[in-house]
Amino acid sequence: MEFLLSIWFAIEIMLGIGFLIFVHELGHFLFAKWHGVRVETFSLGFGPRVWGFKRGETDYTIRAIPLGGYVKMTGENPTEVRTGAADELSSKGVWARFQIFVAGTASNFVWSFPIMICAFLVGKEAAAPIVGDVRPETSEWTSELQTGDEVVSIGGVKVLAYEDYVKEIVRRPRGQVLEVEYRRDGQLRKTTVTVGTARQIGLSPVSTVVADVEKGKAADGAGLKKGDEILSVDGTPVFDAGEIAGMVDRAVDREMSLVVRGKDGQTRTVRVRPGKGEERWTLGLGIEAYPAAVGIVRPGSPADRAGVRPGDVFTSIDGKDIANFQEMTAWVRARPNTALQVTWRHGEELKSATITAGSQGGRGFLGVTPETSSTIATVVPDSPLAKAGVKAGDRVLAVNGKEVRPTASPGPDDVKRVSNEELFTNLGQIEEFARKKGEKLELGIKRGSESITIAVMPEKRADGDLGIKLQHKTVMLRPGFTGSLKRGCAEALDVFLLTFQMLKKLVWAEEEASNLSGPVGIVSASYKSAREGLGNLLWLLGLISVNLAVINLLPIPVLDGGHIMFLLIEKVKGKPVSENVLNGAQWVGIILLLTLVVFVTIHDVRRLFT
Repeated sequence: MEFLLSIWFAIEIMLGIGFLIFVHELGHFLFAKWHGVRVETFSLGFGPRVWGFKRGETDYTIRAIPLGGYVKMTGENPTEVRTGAADELSSKGVWARFQIFVAGTASNFVWSFPIMICAFLVGKEAAAPIVGDVRPETSEWTSELQTGDEVVSIGGVKVLAYEDYVKEIVRRPRGQVLEVEYRRDGQLRKTTVTVGTARQIGLSPVSTVVADVEKGKAADGAGLKKGDEILSVDGTPVFDAGEIAGMVDRAVDREMSLVVRGKDGQTRTVRVRPGKGEERWTLGLGIEAYPAAVGIVRPGSPADRAGVRPGDVFTSIDGKDIANFQEMTAWVRARPNTALQVTWRHGEELKSATITAGSQGGRGFLGVTPETSSTIATVVPDSPLAKAGVKAGDRVLAVNGKEVRPTASPGPDDVKRVSNEELFTNLGQIEEFARKKGEKLELGIKRGSESITIAVMPEKRADGDLGIKLQHKTVMLRPGFTGSLKRGCAEALDVFLLTFQMLKKLVWAEEEASNLSGPVGIVSASYKSAREGLGNLLWLLGLISVNLAVINLLPIPVLDGGHIMFLLIEKVKGKPVSENVLNGAQWVGIILLLTLVVFVTIHDVRRLFT
C-alpha cells in the first residue's frame, strides 16, 4: 500500500510541476501566435524527444529531462539566418516582443491565484504557532517567549500558523523591532523581537505528533496511533521530536510512561518498552558527557536573576551532587515553580542561593545552556571510553592528530574545517566522527598536568527505538469559500512580494544563499507536501508558480528577463544589440544558471541528509 501511495504522490508531483511549466510556455506560445510569429517547437522538458506530434507549423513534444520547457520561435536565435519575413520574431517591434517574452511570467503569476485559492478550499495543514523550543543567541532568546507559548500576532499581523510568524520576519528589514503578542496559561502577554535572517529565527514549532507507526514495533504493540500527540514522557512535558528521540535512545529495554492525547481529544497513558534500533558505532560521548558548566544565560531567567554567569559550574542542587549537565536538567525539569537550593562554582569562589525554577509548559527551567567543552564529565560504565581507560575530568585535546578546540560560535573558517573533519569544536562532533568512521581513534588527552594518548575502538550498539516518526503539531487552514478567496489571493501576492524581498536581502547579504532550493529541493518538498495532503501540495505549486514568475524576470541572458533587458537596451539605442554580444551574453547566462543549479543542488542534498 505504501508503495502504491508513493507512486501516486510521484504522479501528483509530475502533473503539478508539469502543469506549471505548461502554462508558462503556453503564455509565450499564445502571445507569439497572437503577434503572428511562427512557432516551430512547443516543448515540455529538454533533451531527447520522448513523444510528440506535429500540427500545422508547430512540433509539440515531451522530452526526457523534465526540468523546464521552451517555445522555439522563428528568428529567435541570433545565430540563425534571418530573412526578414513577417513571421520571424526579429521582424516584430519591441513592444510585441516584450509581450511575448513577459507572457510566460505573467501566466505563472496569474495561475498562482486560483492554485492558492484551491489550496485553502481543500484545506492546508500547517505547523501550529506554539513554541517547541527557543534557540540561544537569537532575538527570541532575549525576549520573553518560551517553550509552550502560543504566538498570537507579530508586528500587528495575526498569526494563525507558524509560517505566518516566519513570513513576517522574512519580509521585514533586518534590525526592525516587532511586537509579539502571545498566550501563556490562558493570558495574553507582549514582548518584542528584532528581525535577523531566516536562519536566525529562534523559534521552532512543537513537533510531538505521531506521523507514522511501524507495524510490529514497540509503539504499535503499545497502542500508539497515527495522530496521537505525546504530551509527556516519564512525567516530564515534552515539546520537541529531538528531545523525545533522545529519551527513547537512552531507554533501551526500560519501560517508559507516555501521556498522549488522541485525535478525539482524550488523554491516556501508554506504557511502552523501546526495542533496539539499528546498531551504530559509538564511543559513549552522549549528553551525559557534558560538564554542568554554563555556556549561555538567558536574560531575565531564574539563573540570571540569581547571578549565575557563563563559565560557572553547578555542583549541587537540593543537596544532590551534580555530575553533568544532563543530571542538572533532569532534576530541574521535574520541579517547575519550585524553590531549589543551588550551589555553583564561580571561578575559585563557591556560591549558593535559593533559585525558584520557572515553568515552561509545565516543566522547570533555570535558563542556561551547557558550555561547549572538551572535558568529559561522566564516562558511561561499559562504554568504549570506559574500556579504553578514559576517566571523568579528562580533557580531549585531539582526535587522530586533529585539534579539538571548543567554541560556541565557530567562525566561517572553523565551520569549513569542521565540515572537512580537520577540527572538532565540541564532544558531539567527536561522537559523530566515530559513528561515521567505525574505526580505532587516537585521543590526545590532558589529565591533570599529564598529556597522554588513548586508543579507543568504537563499538556497534543499538539505541532505543519505538518505531514512530514525529511531526509538527498542526492546524488546518480551511477558511470557507469567501475566506479561501481572500487568503488565497493574499497568499499569492504575499509570496510574490516575499520573493522579491528575499532576493533583495540576498543581494545586500542580509540573507544566506544556502537557503535557496533547486530541482532536488523542489521535488523533496513536493513529495513531503503531497504526503501532507492535496491542499499542501497545491499551496507549494502556487509558491513554485510565483517563484518561476519572479526568477524568470531576472536580467540574466537566456531567461525571459534577459531578453527583456536587451529589448530595453534596443529601445534606448534605437537598434538591436549585436549578434556577437547576444551570443556571448547567452553563454554567460548558461554558465551562471548551471553554476547556480550546482550550488543549490549541493545544499539541497546536504539538507536531505541532515
